[in-house]
Amino acid sequence: MTPRKRSYQAIRRLVAEALAPETTQARLAELASDEACDIRDAAAANPNTPAERLDLLAHDVSWSVRRGVARNPAAPEHLLVLLARDGWSEVRCEVAANKRTPLETLVYLFKDPYSSVRRALYDNPNTPANFKLNPFEGLQRVDDPNDTDDDD
Repeated sequence: MTPRKRSYQAIRRLVAEALAPETTQARLAELASDEACDIRDAAAANPNTPAERLDLLAHDVSWSVRRGVARNPAAPEHLLVLLARDGWSEVRCEVAANKRTPLETLVYLFKDPYSSVRRALYDNPNTPANFKLNPFEGLQRVDDPNDTDDDD
């Protein structure tokens, strides 16, 4: 199948429609299946996109579409867990910043080799308080000085 040719303006209009909060779920499902990754990316980021479409988009060949799912404030937790292991750090950064990311996944991302992913955890309000940002090393665990546990 040959991709159809559309103007830049036509694609931009469809991206705006996919991002719009008033776009219906039925229309978002259509846009999520578009051949243009910019349009799928926008649909993936819209909190009104049906969960079953987000499941498909989380496996998209384009990392930018998977990043859209990770950025989505309504993304199901199981997709955030899946995307925390994505090969692209840009996707993992969005998982780290997403407020719906489960605690266990946030802790997993502390070990990410990319400092940009670890830094994204810093602004997530669900990041454990006993983790602090070290700008030279990314995030690392800092022991609580008020801990009076004498077991050590």
